Amino acid sequence: MRTFGAEKRRRKNIFRGIAICAAVALVSAPVILKAKSVSSRGVVSNNIHENDYTYRKAVPDCYIAAGLGGYFSRVENMGDIILVEDYNPSMKLTLQHFVPMELTHFGGFYSGAQYNYFLFGQNNPGLDNNAEVLRVVKYGKDWSRLGACTIKGSNTQSPFYGCNTDFSEYGNRLFIRCGHMAYNGQQAAMTIELNSDSMGLLQVQSDDLGTGYGSARNTAATYIDAANGYLFAADHSLDEPRGMTVVSYSSGSTGDGFVTPCSFAMAMPLAGNYSDPTPLSSIGGLESSGQYSILVGCTAPQDGTSANKNVFVAAVPKNAFSTENVRLGFLTGFAYGDPSSVMTPYLVKVDNDNFVVIWEARYGFGESGEVNYVYINGGGQMTSSVKSMSGCLSDCEPVLAGNQIVWYTTDGSRATMYSVPARNTSEAPTADARAAVVYNKVNYSQVFDYSYYTSKYPDVRVLYGDDPAAALKHFVNFGMPEGRQGSENFNVYAYMNRYADLRNAYGTDLKQYYLHFVRYGADEGRNGR
Repeated sequence: MRTFGAEKRRRKNIFRGIAICAAVALVSAPVILKAKSVSSRGVVSNNIHENDYTYRKAVPDCYIAAGLGGYFSRVENMGDIILVEDYNPSMKLTLQHFVPMELTHFGGFYSGAQYNYFLFGQNNPGLDNNAEVLRVVKYGKDWSRLGACTIKGSNTQSPFYGCNTDFSEYGNRLFIRCGHMAYNGQQAAMTIELNSDSMGLLQVQSDDLGTGYGSARNTAATYIDAANGYLFAADHSLDEPRGMTVVSYSSGSTGDGFVTPCSFAMAMPLAGNYSDPTPLSSIGGLESSGQYSILVGCTAPQDGTSANKNVFVAAVPKNAFSTENVRLGFLTGFAYGDPSSVMTPYLVKVDNDNFVVIWEARYGFGESGEVNYVYINGGGQMTSSVKSMSGCLSDCEPVLAGNQIVWYTTDGSRATMYSVPARNTSEAPTADARAAVVYNKVNYSQVFDYSYYTSKYPDVRVLYGDDPAAALKHFVNFGMPEGRQGSENFNVYAYMNRYADLRNAYGTDLKQYYLHFVRYGADEGRNGR
């Protein structure tokens, strides 16, 4: 049996009967908008930086449940009881109450469209198939308990073992993906589907059947997404296959239980094997756009040339789901010798074609106190420059609340609420120079897309991340002769290999293939993809 220690550093206390004033600040880039002191009645916790992990991601303890009209709730596992604090839009604490722990292990919280859910669990040392191992409890938005679903046995001797928990919903279907220790002592991910109306259990996948059946062994982090009627799961797999993986279930989330086998895509392969479990990589979110399943994470070069981690976005097309079709791009480009690096990023969905990636910067081995964020589209491509603000992230996953994305951190008795705009308002699309595609009177729009080019090549992004004209000039003068891909719609090697007449005319002069497609090939209906 493989064992490992928890990564949590948090220590919490509730000093009942002692009123302690906890400062609560609302922070939105780049300045503090409002700071208010409220009585949090002795709540003390520390969740700063706990979204970042180096080996295995723990079940988060801190959450925000967004309400209507700017109201929201802070939900936090305190160890033996769950704290719920309700706030109004002015950040005033309106109610503090507690939700009981129903089993010994806290497995996570999810704020759905109509209901709130808590997940609890307990050990099953006797490997008894009739023993309760998990309980999903449904609460109303007014925090009244409405029902529960009991899950027994399920090849589980220890729930929530080895990785985090993630939730998603589609209609009246609630999906949960979490870690567990199986009867054979193996750590793996398990997937649960419930009918949220009746709280009836539809399916549990907890057997070690491999990635073809949605099962990942020795997973360090796991996510699930059921948006738009498709069902996807992502894992940071430390074993075989080793890497950041995404699976697409062969049936979406509209039937009475998801169906396997699954389609598989390797979004980011990792070097080494399970005996070397520190590849300086982590994942932080999975969401769906209209056409893609989008995964975010960070990684250092797997050849060991640098310890600098960079944020990546992997987009897998829903209708051509495979490793070969993964579109991988980097949002940062820190190289060897640069003191800058990143911590595990978050991915927040605004709508089907707009997302925000948020991460905390790191300088050397220290914490920078700087949060970066960037806007991307439904294909995983940047639609803004990287923005920064003072602050930190925590294990509280940022959530969409009206026109803001919000999260909070705690440091002792001080809680700080942060927000960034849900949409990019500082760079008007009508004035966006990213549309520049003409250089020396030649229109390169058939082979060049600024967002794609800067996402794909970190060195270009570092040098020309805020200068589209310079990026186009680099592509024409250097990228084309080097065979770099400037657009999703054109790959010079595919074009060269597909047409013998062009090979006879241009040989290995790669730039000529781009120019041919721009001047003639596209109009002739030739395929450059």
